Amino acid sequence: ALGAVANENLVKERGHLIKNLPLIIDNKIYEIKKTKDLIKFLEKIGLENELQRLKTRKVKAGQGSKRGRKYKNKKGPLFVIGKKNNVSKILSSIRGIDCALINNINVELLAPGGVPGRLTLFTKDAIDVLKEKKLFENIKQEKKIK
Repeated sequence: ALGAVANENLVKERGHLIKNLPLIIDNKIYEIKKTKDLIKFLEKIGLENELQRLKTRKVKAGQGSKRGRKYKNKKGPLFVIGKKNNVSKILSSIRGIDCALINNINVELLAPGGVPGRLTLFTKDAIDVLKEKKLFENIKQEKKIK
């Protein structure tokens, strides 16, 4: 799932409206204090079409609409950050956008519904933590036979 994040064809197939990949954000995002400023930042980096896509929601058919599952919301970009900060709370307040620490990312976040290719934005310090702790590397261990 992590490899599909960098594949532009898979990301566009999933429905995300972007221009280029991979997206790595400077650590200046941690200085943002308001949701309005964050939306301006996202529009500045070219995600204005993605934000418009997230505003739409569909009314689902069937009995689930009577049981509190009336709307189907789009999944937007996933922000992977290196350290917990106020920006994670601000990102979570926007519908469809998720935020996760680099240590806590999993398949459900990277490929919601089992469909790989979610638009994922990494901060520079998340990449540093990824390299430093050697997360998600294929390490083959030899099995000892008794």
